[in-house]
Formats: sequence, structure tokens, C-alpha cells
Amino acid sequence: PSRATDLLDPARIDRLSGSTFELGSIFKAMTVAMALDSGKARLDTMLDVRAPLEIGSYTIKDLHPAGRPLSVRDIFIQSSNVGAGMLALQAGADAQQAFLARFGLLESGKTELGATAAPQLPKTWGKIETVTIAYGHGLAVAPLQFAAAFATLVNGGLKVTPRFVRGADDAVAAERLLKSETSTQINEVLRLNVT
Repeated sequence: PSRATDLLDPARIDRLSGSTFELGSIFKAMTVAMALDSGKARLDTMLDVRAPLEIGSYTIKDLHPAGRPLSVRDIFIQSSNVGAGMLALQAGADAQQAFLARFGLLESGKTELGATAAPQLPKTWGKIETVTIAYGHGLAVAPLQFAAAFATLVNGGLKVTPRFVRGADDAVAAERLLKSETSTQINEVLRLNVT
């Protein structure tokens, strides 16, 4: 860190905050949280995911189709791309963008050590982008940024800001980004996913 010239060496790049990645299915936690927090779905809300989603010339399928309708709980547990896409389409592109922006995923994050890499956003945010972002493709973010957003999902919905140095800001009250009930439900599906 004290030799700025070494920062550009590919072997030394800080990929946690200085690189961006399409994070794949872990992004479904954001989609499920968005659906639950908005009240548009509950964990036991059923969606018929038996058929692939057809959007223009694109076909969105599940890697391991369930062959039956799934609850929102099971959409997460079985990692259904079709189900996540359906939840995102119910919310709409504008609501999806607003939700992700609330968690800081649409702009560069800030830490005491500097900014994280700027996210890679789609050029347009239409129907297909809404669906693919719902299951973690088409939007690339710095892992540190996503870790903070995910921590917010599971800690009661209070904003988590990455800290590397203890200081006066540690005592600042965290902003509520998510209902505590939604956070409890996300924790439930995460436990179920593991068990």
C-alpha cells in the first residue's frame, strides 16, 4: 500500500475493492429481499417456474428445473433463475434500480482507503437486463461493496459501511435500508439453503 507504483501490477491488484465481478446467484438474495421488502411477495408466495422465461430473442432457463411451481423460499433455495427473473419483473426495472441504489450497488463505494471500483452497469436497463441482474449477471460490482450490501441484508437491515480503521465515525447510527422483518426472512432462507 505504501508503494503506489506497485498498485498497477496485476499480481498485486486489490480485487476486493479495486475490481468488479458479475457475482452470479448470490445476487438472488438481493432480488428476494426486494420482493419481500416491497410487500409484493411473501416467502410462501407461489410462482410457476415450470416454463422458461422468453424475453425477445432470449430464453432464461433453470439449470436444474424443479418441474413444479415454487414458493419464493424455494426459488432462493433451489437458485431458480426463472423465479428470480419473475420476481424482478413483478417489481420492474425502476424499482430494481432504486433498491440496488439504496444499497450502494450502482455507484462507487467509499472507504477510508479510497473508493471501490465503479460498478459496471448495463448500457440500457430494459426487461432482459432486469431479469439477468435478478440472478447476478449483467451488473458487475466490487466484492467489498456487495459484502457490505449483503451484511445489511442479514444484520437487521441496518446499513453496513466497510471500516478498516477505528475512528469517530464508528459511533454514527446506522441507516435502516431494509425492514427488520425482511432481514429475518433472508436469514431464514439462508439457513434453509445451508441445511
